[in-house]
Amino acid sequence: MSVISISDLARELDCRPRDISDAFYARFLDETQCPSIAGRRLIPREYVPTIKRVLTERGKLPRAESAAS
Repeated sequence: MSVISISDLARELDCRPRDISDAFYARFLDETQCPSIAGRRLIPREYVPTIKRVLTERGKLPRAESAAS
Protein backbone atom coordinates (compact mmCIF):
# COMPACT_ATOMS: atom_id res chain seq x y z
CA MET A 1 0.00 0.00 0.00
CA SER A 2 1.35 3.39 -1.03
CA VAL A 3 0.86 6.25 1.46
CA ILE A 4 1.45 10.00 1.39
CA SER A 5 1.66 12.65 4.11
CA ILE A 6 -0.69 15.61 4.43
CA SER A 7 2.14 18.02 3.52
CA ASP A 8 3.02 16.10 0.36
CA LEU A 9 -0.62 15.80 -0.66
CA ALA A 10 -1.18 19.52 -0.06
CA ARG A 11 1.70 20.29 -2.42
CA GLU A 12 0.20 17.96 -5.05
CA LEU A 13 -3.26 19.50 -4.74
CA ASP A 14 -1.95 23.07 -4.38
CA CYS A 15 -3.85 23.67 -1.15
CA ARG A 16 -2.96 24.36 2.46
CA PRO A 17 -2.09 21.36 4.67
CA ARG A 18 -4.39 22.95 7.24
CA ASP A 19 -7.37 22.53 4.89
CA ILE A 20 -6.79 18.77 4.79
CA SER A 21 -6.18 18.51 8.54
CA ASP A 22 -9.29 20.56 9.33
CA ALA A 23 -11.40 18.19 7.20
CA PHE A 24 -10.22 15.29 9.37
CA TYR A 25 -10.87 17.16 12.63
CA ALA A 26 -14.34 18.19 11.44
CA ARG A 27 -15.02 14.51 10.60
CA PHE A 28 -15.57 15.17 6.89
CA LEU A 29 -12.80 12.61 6.30
CA ASP A 30 -12.48 9.17 7.87
CA GLU A 31 -9.62 9.04 10.39
CA THR A 32 -9.76 5.23 10.44
CA GLN A 33 -8.78 5.18 6.75
CA CYS A 34 -5.83 7.51 7.42
CA PRO A 35 -4.27 6.73 10.79
CA SER A 36 -2.11 9.22 12.62
CA ILE A 37 1.15 7.56 13.66
CA ALA A 38 3.80 9.43 15.64
CA GLY A 39 2.09 12.71 14.82
CA ARG A 40 1.97 12.09 11.04
CA ARG A 41 -1.22 11.18 9.23
CA LEU A 42 -0.66 8.42 6.68
CA ILE A 43 -2.96 8.77 3.69
CA PRO A 44 -3.35 5.77 1.39
CA ARG A 45 -3.21 6.77 -2.27
CA GLU A 46 -6.59 5.06 -2.74
CA TYR A 47 -8.15 7.63 -0.37
CA VAL A 48 -6.87 10.70 -2.27
CA PRO A 49 -9.93 10.94 -4.58
CA THR A 50 -12.16 11.13 -1.49
CA ILE A 51 -10.03 13.92 -0.05
CA LYS A 52 -10.18 15.82 -3.36
CA ARG A 53 -13.96 15.47 -3.46
CA VAL A 54 -14.40 16.68 0.13
CA LEU A 55 -12.04 19.63 -0.32
CA THR A 56 -13.82 20.61 -3.55
CA GLU A 57 -17.23 20.40 -1.86
CA ARG A 58 -15.94 22.58 0.99
CA GLY A 59 -14.58 25.20 -1.44
CA LYS A 60 -10.91 24.48 -0.72
CA LEU A 61 -10.16 23.25 -4.26
CA PRO A 62 -11.56 24.55 -7.54
CA ARG A 63 -14.27 22.50 -9.19
CA ALA A 64 -13.17 20.62 -12.33
CA GLU A 65 -15.32 22.75 -14.64
CA SER A 66 -13.94 25.98 -13.09
CA ALA A 67 -10.36 24.79 -13.44
CA ALA A 68 -10.87 23.99 -17.13
CA SER A 69 -11.96 27.54 -17.99
